[in-house]
Amino acid sequence: MSVEVKHASKVNGIKSNGAEETVESKPKLQSRDQMVICKLCCDLYKQPVTLRCLHSFCNSCLRDAQDSKSDTIRCPKCNEEIKGLPYADLRLAKMVKLYQTKVPECANCHEANSSCKCKQCDVALCSACWTLTHSHRIFKDHVRSDILKGEEGFEVCKEHPKTSAEFICIDCVVTVCHACILRGSHVNHKYHSVEVHRRNEQERYAETVAAAQGTKQKLIAAISSVNKRVESLEKNYMSVCAEIEQHFGALQSAIEARQDALLRENKRIRDKKRVNLLEQNVEFEKALGKIAETVDRSKEIVTYAFDDELTKCVDFISERMDSVLELPSTNPLVCTKCDFKVPTYYYFFLRSYWYSVRAI
Repeated sequence: MSVEVKHASKVNGIKSNGAEETVESKPKLQSRDQMVICKLCCDLYKQPVTLRCLHSFCNSCLRDAQDSKSDTIRCPKCNEEIKGLPYADLRLAKMVKLYQTKVPECANCHEANSSCKCKQCDVALCSACWTLTHSHRIFKDHVRSDILKGEEGFEVCKEHPKTSAEFICIDCVVTVCHACILRGSHVNHKYHSVEVHRRNEQERYAETVAAAQGTKQKLIAAISSVNKRVESLEKNYMSVCAEIEQHFGALQSAIEARQDALLRENKRIRDKKRVNLLEQNVEFEKALGKIAETVDRSKEIVTYAFDDELTKCVDFISERMDSVLELPSTNPLVCTKCDFKVPTYYYFFLRSYWYSVRAI
């Protein structure tokens, strides 16, 4: 699409001769002109349609953005599921047509497209230059008209194309001129001037926005409350984590201390029993030596004894053998209970620890 644009001398640094040039590429549009730009194709609206979420798109762009397998319409911008069909936005179509036919350059800065026109000064200005030049008291009676609405800020009457539509028919909800009201098809219909109608509708719109603002404030308060609860939840979580770590740290320290005590006690019992067992082993070895010595000696005595002394020798050897065969006294705690078992009180300690863990 070719769009006619003027090269501003301050932007390009070249003196402008006022001639209009045709540029094949799309011009970089000002932010104030985004009202006539489709958010999907980034071009001027073609057959614009508006959804119930108040977002507008080209009809073809909206159709291409939908899922072919779905029976519902979803807004490409806010992703809201829309009930009902989009409606053709004639207002946007008319604004695009006016934008394409005449969007004069700002008469003051020569850098931006004009968005309004002063009826008394008969100059077209951008919004910034209007504020700059018409903010003084001497311009308080000057009337500002929107350049996109047509001549002098009014739309053109559909029945009388050469006349501005300065009124709106309440019954038909269409803009009409004074001829339509006096002698045309809207005689005896209720009507208001465009200014009065716009003021009334703006007041109704303000009431709707006020209700929305009330809901907005409630939502903001709810969000703030949820955020506070999230912060409180996080603090409680950290506090419980610290308490758990502290509790289990104390339990672990107690278990380790008890483990060391039991290991030391176990080692002490083992060392004591080992000493007793070694002492008894020495006694047994002594007894074994006495028995071996007695047997050897008794063989010599019986072998070399005289016949008349043999009876006395055997009696003496028997008495000696009886004394040697007596086993040395043993410690029953060492000899009969030398298996190292875990003390009973340790099980009581483990049971107390388990109940404390379950209580958490």
